[in-house]
Amino acid sequence: MKLLDNQDRNEYYLSKTEAVMNTLTSQELKVLKHASADLTNKEIAKQMCISDQTVKKHRQNIYQKLNLQGTSEIRQFLRYIGAVFR
Repeated sequence: MKLLDNQDRNEYYLSKTEAVMNTLTSQELKVLKHASADLTNKEIAKQMCISDQTVKKHRQNIYQKLNLQGTSEIRQFLRYIGAVFR
């Protein structure tokens, strides 16, 4: 992903946020909310009463559906979406 200025980055993440609401399952949304709070897969699994492997699969589905690639892009999006969930 090319470097974006603040306005372009906000527009980019806004489009992804709209995609979140339109394409993710309720379980994926819960995982995303917990992930945006910097919880580990094990912590998310414990809170949701599911296995950490299920959390890992949900995260993979989220990243694929939102076309997020690379740790840096994923972390930036999680920070952005964390602000939306607050």
